[in-house]
Amino acid sequence: MLFAYMTKDQSVIDTTAGYLGGPKAPVVQRFIRFTTDASNIRDAAAAKPEFRKKYGNTYWYYCYFIQSLTTD
Repeated sequence: MLFAYMTKDQSVIDTTAGYLGGPKAPVVQRFIRFTTDASNIRDAAAAKPEFRKKYGNTYWYYCYFIQSLTTD
């Protein structure tokens, strides 16, 4: 969902949401809450603990808050 969202292409977002069960699917709804919450952040360091509680088990959290994230 994150990579589809980053394309800013609504057809890609819709297709990806469809693969995940549609716009009402729990993972899609949780991603929407994450992006809404993230858009309201004024101080990332201060928001990090609360986001970790809510989204710490998601890839989105690590992409947004962990600067040293790397892949092999």
